[in-house]
Amino acid sequence: MIYSGTAITVKAIEPGFVELCFDQPGAVVNTLGMQVMRELGEAAQKIQAHAGLRGVLVTSAKEGFIAGADIMEFLTLFASPEDELIANLKNA
Repeated sequence: MIYSGTAITVKAIEPGFVELCFDQPGAVVNTLGMQVMRELGEAAQKIQAHAGLRGVLVTSAKEGFIAGADIMEFLTLFASPEDELIANLKNA
């Protein structure tokens, strides 16, 4: 396993190729929220460091790929003071 987060895993599937899989536990569909975005950044760093990489297969363990942004989470984020909002966006 190259990377294992709560909602994203990355594993080698054959020489030069890795699979990045979205799978949010306990959810019917995958959504993009702050945690998933953080994990995506962490996974991308691990993938970049993977020697001999030729390709990345991006998959979902759910029937649908990704339903979209987690609107409820972002509504709370957008209600934050501007400096906090900017800091959160820079860290995503």
